[in-house]
Amino acid sequence: TFLATQNLGKTTLGEMASTIGQVAPTAEALGVSFNDLAGATAFLTSNGINTASTMTGLKAAFSNIMKPTDDASKMAAQLGLDFSIAGLKSKGFSGFVNDLAEKLKDYEADGGDATDATSKLFGSVEGLNVMLKLTGSGLDKYNDMNLKVANSSGTLNKMAQDVTSTFSAQKELIQNHLFAALERVGEIIVENIVPSA
Repeated sequence: TFLATQNLGKTTLGEMASTIGQVAPTAEALGVSFNDLAGATAFLTSNGINTASTMTGLKAAFSNIMKPTDDASKMAAQLGLDFSIAGLKSKGFSGFVNDLAEKLKDYEADGGDATDATSKLFGSVEGLNVMLKLTGSGLDKYNDMNLKVANSSGTLNKMAQDVTSTFSAQKELIQNHLFAALERVGEIIVENIVPSA
């Protein structure tokens, strides 16, 4: 999963390993799956938010859901959004993001300001930044990356097979060249040492 996140996003295994600890306990408390966390990380880092800011932003967004302000609760009610731990757990994080994006779209279609609504839900700048990215125009890309991360369990095995098959192919090619060279050496020896009849 880490490998797929690194390949899809703009992050490294080292960056993720050194920063994920700041968001993992909060994510676990909310029932956010590791795959959902990794999918969001891949998407956010691919959109110019560095790994440390991504983790800080996700933690802030999760904290806003855990302890919503009065403004957030009012806006959630206006949107018809279950903005709570139970609401997030029931949908999973990616489901929550998609539900929020849909409700913000409807809100905007009715003349509301989606950015203003999001800022009321996620009061912290860090949380707001990541949620604006996740629920904005890149939602389809986020969903695609999330799916790829979720289906990445065989990535490491495939890479190992590719390396092995490449090595096997190279080994076979080298052997073929070596045997051809030895055969030619044998012909030269026979031509020069064995007297012709």
